[in-house]
Amino acid sequence: MKIAEFEIDIERKKIKNMHLSVYPPEGRVHLSVPEHMTDWDISTFLFSKLGWIRKQFKEIETQPRQTEREFVTGESHYLFGNRYLLQIIPDMHPGITLTTSFIEMHESKKQTRAERAAMLFTYYRNELNGEIQKIMERWLPAICPDMKDVKWEIDMVLRRWGQCYQSQKRIVFSLLLARVPRRCIEYVVVHELAHFHVREHDDNFTHLLNTHLPDWRARKQELDNFIALALPNTK
Repeated sequence: MKIAEFEIDIERKKIKNMHLSVYPPEGRVHLSVPEHMTDWDISTFLFSKLGWIRKQFKEIETQPRQTEREFVTGESHYLFGNRYLLQIIPDMHPGITLTTSFIEMHESKKQTRAERAAMLFTYYRNELNGEIQKIMERWLPAICPDMKDVKWEIDMVLRRWGQCYQSQKRIVFSLLLARVPRRCIEYVVVHELAHFHVREHDDNFTHLLNTHLPDWRARKQELDNFIALALPNTK
């Protein structure tokens, strides 16, 4: 639905109240509404919230961002909240090595920007997969003790950090999380697991987060403000 300068994602659910959110890093606006609410009522509500939406969007726009990456020696990249410098090293054995200060990219022949991006993102995916696995082993029994078959995957999801699919018992995490601090990744995992119990971001959901992760608000703020929000274009 188009309201003023914003394209609003409308999601109809079995809920009683509307829930409006503006998500970093791109300022996506999402509104959850009761299933039988009319378009007129939805648009009236959104027009009444235009000032709030613009304020949230401006705050996201002014957050510091990393410039588009070229994947050349000396360029900075982030892994789990730590900044590393990229080093391109000719080598007969291609791969990536992490040192104290450098991400060393070994290549047997000179690669294109897209090829180097793909190599780094594969490395990110493997590292993030291991981190999420450890977090899930801790939190799945604590939050969802009766769920033994939860599936999760990592995808190049730019518009949100994670997405819980209750009926499928499945969570999709953004590859972007490989760049943020581990405590922020833990917050996202706990957040998405909580959605297996409570679909909406209502008082019950907040109570669940407060119970399991009392400092979740600080972690969320850290995540939203993190400088390495935007994954570079790989084309």
